[in-house]
Amino acid sequence: MAYSYIDADLFPSIQDDKNIYIFYRFIEKLSVHSITIEFYISIVGIISTIFHLTVLFKILGSSIVSLMIATAICDLLSMIVNIATRDMILNFQGGECTPPNSLLVNHIFWILMTIRDDVIRCSTWLAVLMALIRFLVSKYFSKSQFQKISSFKFGTQISVASFIFSTILSACFYLCVQFVVIGTWRSAIT
Repeated sequence: MAYSYIDADLFPSIQDDKNIYIFYRFIEKLSVHSITIEFYISIVGIISTIFHLTVLFKILGSSIVSLMIATAICDLLSMIVNIATRDMILNFQGGECTPPNSLLVNHIFWILMTIRDDVIRCSTWLAVLMALIRFLVSKYFSKSQFQKISSFKFGTQISVASFIFSTILSACFYLCVQFVVIGTWRSAIT
């Protein structure tokens, strides 16, 4: 059962609950505007990432370039999912005249959010691995056993391993949530 701002006494020491509700509505409007801004930033990000990928594919050669390509692909997928889920987020609760998202749409939304979580995590790990490889190559460049970590093949292998491990974690995260039907939506206007 949903509570109104008066039913749930969240801040018992504050006597005027209406100010809290006004503040909540302000934050809610701000979050809706931030989703719209994030949508347009993602469009610009996709264009610049595609340009970045075309440049990187022309200079193949080292493990750092391979990690940068994998990071760019993860960032590209994250922005594509962000654009795809915009309307789902904005219509999550529905309204007086529009029903909320269906169970199928909620499942699709959760799959897309899990994919986004996966690629964001993988992108972060790839950036840390890139810094580690740069450090190892610059410190131990003269030693022959560290020569192979600067190869494109090694960068590709470590990128794939990072993605697989991140995907396993995201799959566990995805499987922890179960959607259930709690009722039938009815229009407020009858």
